[in-house]
Amino acid sequence: WAERNKKLRDNIGRYLRRAQEQGSGIEFRVHTETSAVLGAFARYAELECRGWKGKAGTAIQLNDTQGVFYASVLRSFSATGRVMAFELWLDGTLVASRFSAMTGGTLVMLK
Repeated sequence: WAERNKKLRDNIGRYLRRAQEQGSGIEFRVHTETSAVLGAFARYAELECRGWKGKAGTAIQLNDTQGVFYASVLRSFSATGRVMAFELWLDGTLVASRFSAMTGGTLVMLK
């Protein structure tokens, strides 16, 4: 984080302070256990379905080809401790998710 652009660090800090001053509860969760990662993926799919991708018909569904593929990848990597699910919650509502897998010393962002 310290190596990131100073303007970016300042902006993120300002956004977090502003949200806290307005009484917003911000929570950042990191999941590594298989059941927690798959739960985060289910929440991600639901979140994506409620947004513009859902309206366009391109959102991941848990039971479509893409959803089954990602769940399989996440399950595989989490079994060996090489996956992380990140969630950002605002006032108890999930607002963003991201998934990563570690392979051969490289961290790959999946979704």
